[in-house]
Amino acid sequence: MKRPLSPRILYVFAFAILIVTNVVVLSVVVINRLGTPESQITLTERELSLSHHSGRENSGLKLHLNWRTLSRDQDGNNYNYWGAPAWLDAEKLAELGFNIDKVSNVNNAQSFARRSIPKEVFIVLENDGASYQKAVSRAVLSFRKEQDRLDSAPDDKKIRASVEQAKKRVKREQVTASRLFAIDAGVNPQKLREQYPDRSIFIITKGLVKPGAYVAKKETSVSGLITRLSIGNIHVSRKHRNMFAGILAQDRSGSPDFRPPRYRVEVAYGRRFEPWLVATEPMSDKSDENVSMPFLLQNKQAHSTQ
Repeated sequence: MKRPLSPRILYVFAFAILIVTNVVVLSVVVINRLGTPESQITLTERELSLSHHSGRENSGLKLHLNWRTLSRDQDGNNYNYWGAPAWLDAEKLAELGFNIDKVSNVNNAQSFARRSIPKEVFIVLENDGASYQKAVSRAVLSFRKEQDRLDSAPDDKKIRASVEQAKKRVKREQVTASRLFAIDAGVNPQKLREQYPDRSIFIITKGLVKPGAYVAKKETSVSGLITRLSIGNIHVSRKHRNMFAGILAQDRSGSPDFRPPRYRVEVAYGRRFEPWLVATEPMSDKSDENVSMPFLLQNKQAHSTQ
């Protein structure tokens, strides 16, 4: 009968496994950061917020990437941080490798969506571009519609409440909402980069996509869902942590509804399409609470809030 391994040998084995694991992890990091970054982009707290778990014991400090999609509904709430964008239709799903040929009716669509396994593909994220401007325009249009209703019925309390909600939505879009939108997906990152060449606006990264059943006007069709990004958090290294310590203290004491971003960060994506922090910088904490509606209702971004 074989004699059991001694605790000392087991300890050596465990230590060796730990060393090998760390070497592998560091090698992956080094490979990702070799050469020129695949993209390098400036984001603010609107797009990269402190993780809710940051600052807890042994949790480390992380920034969470807030990405959005434009809803299919023109009048819908565009404050969406996941969802089924209009561009992720049946044709795009087929392009991403999903077999949708057998989907011919409502029941098939729903069954296919339930059975399908998510695929990892390349997602294109656009910062402060056409999709964000469209979200702002939709919010403005919604406000104007509600205001027109109130003009016709000035004593209606429900309509007045709707106007206030629409007004807040516009201000949220202008001051606090993320401007980072998922706008396309593919299986070939080189082709995507040819289509979206500006590396300071368009990020190409990995994410999970799966089919879903989209219902509109009592008709069901197959559409896609971006369930999450493969890497949705960015680790804050020790050299960048000092700036965030004060922000964490502020967050513990509460925050206003429409607080402008308090920091901007330079983020790079490497050869493996994985992100890391390059630089951090505090921003002015000047309040936007007194910004007037005419200013907020401009169709272009209010750059003075940045």
